Amino acid sequence: MSGKPKVFISYRRDDSGYVAQAIYDKLAQHLGVESVVFDVDTIPLGIDFGEFLNAQVSQSDAMLAIIGDQWLDIRGADGKRRLENPGDFVRIEIQAALKQGVPIIPVLVGRATIPIRTDLPRGLKALARRNAAEVRLGRDFHSHLALLVKGLDRVLANEATRDQPDTLLPPPLEDTITNSIGMKLKHIPAGEFMMGSPDSDAFYDKREKPQHHVRITKSFYLGVYPVTQHEYELIMQQNPSEFKGDPQRPVERVSWDDATEFCRKLSEQENKCWRLPTEAEWEYACRAGTTTRWYCGDEEKDVGRVAWYKANSGDTTHPVCEKEPNAWGLHDILGNVCEWCQDWQGGYGPDAVTDPVGPSKDGGRVLRGGSWAYPVTSCSAPARSGTTQGNRINAVGFRLVTVPPSYDRRGD
Repeated sequence: MSGKPKVFISYRRDDSGYVAQAIYDKLAQHLGVESVVFDVDTIPLGIDFGEFLNAQVSQSDAMLAIIGDQWLDIRGADGKRRLENPGDFVRIEIQAALKQGVPIIPVLVGRATIPIRTDLPRGLKALARRNAAEVRLGRDFHSHLALLVKGLDRVLANEATRDQPDTLLPPPLEDTITNSIGMKLKHIPAGEFMMGSPDSDAFYDKREKPQHHVRITKSFYLGVYPVTQHEYELIMQQNPSEFKGDPQRPVERVSWDDATEFCRKLSEQENKCWRLPTEAEWEYACRAGTTTRWYCGDEEKDVGRVAWYKANSGDTTHPVCEKEPNAWGLHDILGNVCEWCQDWQGGYGPDAVTDPVGPSKDGGRVLRGGSWAYPVTSCSAPARSGTTQGNRINAVGFRLVTVPPSYDRRGD
């Protein structure tokens, strides 16, 4: 955690709305209004609420899951428990926190007790093992609130020390990890960078402006290379690529929807969160501490060492890892195939931002890195492009993100 903490409050209005409001008021006074995410009414019109909630949870340092007497058993119009509906807001919120390793404090109100595992749907069962706080109405209400705030402060203090090298928590992270299908990922540390192109860049495109300061507050693991045809086929049982012949070529002709479905299936297989990088995570990892247009410098003549692009590709993709990596060990992050990002397309603002997730919605999804079909100037760290999320192109693939094991307390 860097800067101000962020706390997400999950609750049901018709189960614990009054207590949730009181908790919000207390935390807003204690931490500041901007540090507390409280109500789904803040979801922008027209946006996919599941994506929005996942993004908000992923940027939070802790979640309070407020559980009242009817939390488990409130039913929808179909007569079924709301928790059984994958589109239920509360289920989406808590499941996202468990997947992404966000600390969860169950807060018991009324006569509620912590749910048992057998009463919870798959994806929420780990909630049953979380140590709960109590905030009961009555003469002890305000003392319970004070104890909750004190306990939350301890959780936030632990989160604040996660990326500090001189702490005993968490244990040292591995530089490289390998998942169940043999995919290798590099640890990308938290940090700050200037996103976009400076005025001195002779090759800049207006979409790369204005250059602005970005803070990435949580480290993550990013694929060493884009997902290969072999890896894609292991999960999806098909290979849609146009350029076949070597299973170590990057998969292409995959839409944003295909890529996120791959993430969903791999997440289910490994019981942990896999996703696409945000655009900010992508550029931060691509630059790897550099400030030049390409991570090999500002000279166009040097780009052939690190990327496959129009002039040297032979109008085809190539097996991954044949070009030099960047300073953080990432191959093919420039050229070969463009890479889907999580964000909708949109313009930059001039202000400094922390863990940005892009605009609420636009006409397409972000693509980064350029490809075998792009000119060399478009295969660069700040270069931006995009297309509709259902489009399948023979120059577009993707690579994956997951969170460090020390953040992943999902359980089952």
